[in-house]
Amino acid sequence: MQLAEEEQKLKEIATFHANPPIVLSKPAFEPEHPARPPLEPVEIHLSTEQRALEREQFELHLKQKEMEEEAKRREVCFTIIMQIILHFLNYSRDQIEVFILTRSKKNKRNF
Repeated sequence: MQLAEEEQKLKEIATFHANPPIVLSKPAFEPEHPARPPLEPVEIHLSTEQRALEREQFELHLKQKEMEEEAKRREVCFTIIMQIILHFLNYSRDQIEVFILTRSKKNKRNF
């Protein structure tokens, strides 16, 4: 008899009994709106635009520096050429031709 009762209890425990659907009888969920005002977007300040301006100024500075160096090089070349011309003006035409020929022969040997 006890065995039969225990078996019956085990069967009742093992069988599935669903709870009643309480959710269907309750009112639907509605979210509460907060009392604070809605958030407003904040303008973002990225350093990209400032960095681009700084880079542009830097590149202009480099370009100006290169132009100044090029002007100095040209000035140095010009003064050297002028010194050579003034130097050769003191020589006769024959002496200049001999100088050029000897220079060209020396250059051919170097190659």
